[in-house]
Amino acid sequence: MPGIQVLDSGAGGWTGGSGGSGGGGTGSSGDGGPETFTPTGVIPEIGTLQILLSEGEIEGLEDGLKSVYLDGTPIMASDGSFSFNGWAMEMAMGTNEQPVLDGVTGTESENPVNVRVKYGVPVTRSITSNPTAVRVRIAIPALKLINSTTGVESAYSVTIKIERQNANYTPSGGAQGDWEEVTLAGGGVIAGVDPYSTKLTTTYRIETPVAGAWQIRVTRVSADDADLYHQSATWWEAFTEIVDGEFRYPNSAVLSIQISAEQFQSIPQVNVVAKGIKVLVPSNYEPPQWTPASGGTPGFWTEAVYHTTGFGTTGGAWDGTFGDRATSTLGKKVWTSNPAWIFLDMATSERYGTGSFLDVANLDKWALYSISQWCDELVDDTKGGEEPRFQCNLYIQNQQNAIRALAQLASVFLGVCYYASGVITPLPDVDDAPSALFTNANVEGGVFTYEGTARSARHSACVVTFSDPELGWAPNTAVYEDEAAIAKYGLQTLDYQAIGCTSYGQALRLAKWAILTETMCGEVVSFVSGLEGSTVAPGVIIQVADQFRAGNTRAGGRILAVDNTGTNAVVTLDAPVTIGAGAYTLRCQTSSGMESKTVLTGAGTTDVLTVSGLFSSAPEANTGWLLQAGTTASLWRVLGVKKDEGIKYSVTALKHDPTKYTLIA
Repeated sequence: MPGIQVLDSGAGGWTGGSGGSGGGGTGSSGDGGPETFTPTGVIPEIGTLQILLSEGEIEGLEDGLKSVYLDGTPIMASDGSFSFNGWAMEMAMGTNEQPVLDGVTGTESENPVNVRVKYGVPVTRSITSNPTAVRVRIAIPALKLINSTTGVESAYSVTIKIERQNANYTPSGGAQGDWEEVTLAGGGVIAGVDPYSTKLTTTYRIETPVAGAWQIRVTRVSADDADLYHQSATWWEAFTEIVDGEFRYPNSAVLSIQISAEQFQSIPQVNVVAKGIKVLVPSNYEPPQWTPASGGTPGFWTEAVYHTTGFGTTGGAWDGTFGDRATSTLGKKVWTSNPAWIFLDMATSERYGTGSFLDVANLDKWALYSISQWCDELVDDTKGGEEPRFQCNLYIQNQQNAIRALAQLASVFLGVCYYASGVITPLPDVDDAPSALFTNANVEGGVFTYEGTARSARHSACVVTFSDPELGWAPNTAVYEDEAAIAKYGLQTLDYQAIGCTSYGQALRLAKWAILTETMCGEVVSFVSGLEGSTVAPGVIIQVADQFRAGNTRAGGRILAVDNTGTNAVVTLDAPVTIGAGAYTLRCQTSSGMESKTVLTGAGTTDVLTVSGLFSSAPEANTGWLLQAGTTASLWRVLGVKKDEGIKYSVTALKHDPTKYTLIA
């Protein structure tokens, strides 16, 4: 993989090349050719940093060289100009087959010389260790010109040349074994913009193209200093034998940066904004482009794309396969910030996820597909535009408990994650139809136990901390205050750390969700049931019909029999009910879930009800029924299910209010 910036040592200067594949950057001049940077002042010491960015394969830099920061300053400014001279960069995206990184040093061995180099008198040293290159370090105790009359100091310069020779090497335009002058940056001129009264050092990397013994010699081209007013004494201080390492770092995204001491007196802090690990996505899924072609917020679809294709998908039914729609390649991974597919990758990866020791063969990919569509829906970004409901931009650096890590990922889409029988199941906090019905007739003792939260534990405001790209990815906060709750409970603040959140709008939605869940869904119900309790799981919605909460009016029970033939079904209940004026709905548990039918039976008391139409499948005897008159029974989201002795199951659920989601958006 070509680097985004490479050091052309043969040309003797720092060279900016065109954008590397996957990097998206540009370091080229206006005509697309290379651009050579000639340092002003002393040629600096060069250091190389190898930075392990991520497990690979990653997509690459967000916006080319504008996405790499040295001490908080991007290498390339927004106008396309470069912020630094004397640097070089190469990046590997983390493929298994990626080539060796250039400039990665395997071993270095320094040898002192400490000989003054005078005009016309070369200093030569032999190298017999067969190195890849030799680094020559030149030292100048002082570099300045002093006015003999005024004593004012001014800048000065000195010129040197370096030659190499090997008995088996034929230089261009010469014969085998001839000496060859090496092209040095700046033409070998060591010059300062200002006078220097302290020691200057500069290094030159001299390549050794063929194997065998090499000789390196340094010559001062400038005349020696005539007096004390001219100070440019030149010393060959040392040379370093370099053996470059053959490191590929397979499956690791690595950034290699060479920097100069001219602009960095110490190792700079390096920050990179990159699109991370590629993951499997549905074969009909089209991930959001980082920067839409028509402009807009990076990472989001344009409105036109959303309305023509559906955000994140191409429409139509998904066949269950994964791949890259753009290239029609099944099994190929692509980059996306959708938390559902990041969750899938973490759950299935055997290198860094849970795939090596958790059975994920039965992971519900269809549920993840539904979650991904919900996350990709465009909502208000609070700044006059739209953005996906939830995105995940997360950098995991530390080892964590596997289930806890997946639970944190699920929290990005307001979900829970539970593990049972080798299966990991994520469930988001979204409105859904109830999947089960519990009445006084199918719980132990006919008793439901309710519990609220203490007044002191009810928060009225939430502060969510997130990483803000507009502040250089520094922490920022989004605050939501519920005025009604503040008036009722006082100002009680909840602090929340958003996982993978880089959007103010998303952080605000999290803050609303936290407070509205407490204020609107703060009650918990618990009960013990029979086999019906084993059919529900954490995260699903259930209905509870408790006659002792409804004025002791029985509105639910068990079915004795169902005649599901003819035009309309006839249901025999386990106890009489009283039908009054108005419309009634009978909800019954079928093999397909809860089904609702309009009651046709007229006013009166009866245990046999005729309903409009037939059920998709006849409800079994002893399954639940619920009679509703205008309003629904209470809705609850299951928090946990625990198996007790025998066939008893303890169920705990949190109150569910569908209107909460319209307020959150």
